[in-house]
Amino acid sequence: MSALLDSRPIVTAVKAALTATLGADRVFEYGDVPGADDNPGSLPRIFALPSIERRFNPALRFSAETDVVAWRLSVRVVGSTVDEARWALFKVAAALNEQSLPVGDTFTTPMQFESDQAPESDDGRYSAVATYTFAT
Repeated sequence: MSALLDSRPIVTAVKAALTATLGADRVFEYGDVPGADDNPGSLPRIFALPSIERRFNPALRFSAETDVVAWRLSVRVVGSTVDEARWALFKVAAALNEQSLPVGDTFTTPMQFESDQAPESDDGRYSAVATYTFAT
């Protein structure tokens, strides 16, 4: 079961889905955004930052399906304007909503929309968050 607990293959699948709609130069992991440390003025105009965490699923607690792991995916989008952040949030929804992503030799369950956070001011830019839940 330990392979099921590794979020790295899931992050790879999520980044591939987001890259297909946002573009290769707009999807990063935290800590890997170009210009973030050296020169904040050189950050990409629009970008997305996915993060994955395991979550408790009471439906699986007493289930015979012990090979199922529940996950929560959060995607923070950043834009130079509110409209850019909204556009990126729309692109995230287009890439993920109800999609099953390939992870190794299997697929995730369909991504279930959980919530959106509207764009708000964030260090001179605007950011928003979309959250989805799924299982592997």
